Amino acid sequence: MSRPEEEYREFAGSRAASLHRTAYLLCGDWHLANDLVQETFVQTFRRWRRVQRADIQNACVRRILVNEFNGYWRRYGRLPVPACTDRPEVAVPDVSDEVVNRADLADIVAGKF
Repeated sequence: MSRPEEEYREFAGSRAASLHRTAYLLCGDWHLANDLVQETFVQTFRRWRRVQRADIQNACVRRILVNEFNGYWRRYGRLPVPACTDRPEVAVPDVSDEVVNRADLADIVAGKF
């Protein structure tokens, strides 16, 4: 393996987790985020010499990631629907619950129940 390929592998390995998080923040879907990061690494490898010469390599790669996301958005015009849309509703107590409980308790104490 040549020296630039080794440098690229080291760079990509050190930035993968951060790019995955950024991609997820952009699209909200882990599977699409993985695809975007893979495409970002392909584009980064194609432009590796330019990326190496950049003042801030991380910013350069993030720009490639954003461009990949924008390209996806232009092609498909929407983001994927989350897989789990039928979440059960969770009852959250509010102030009115306490008022009803007090009224019920007052009725019980007064013997109206």
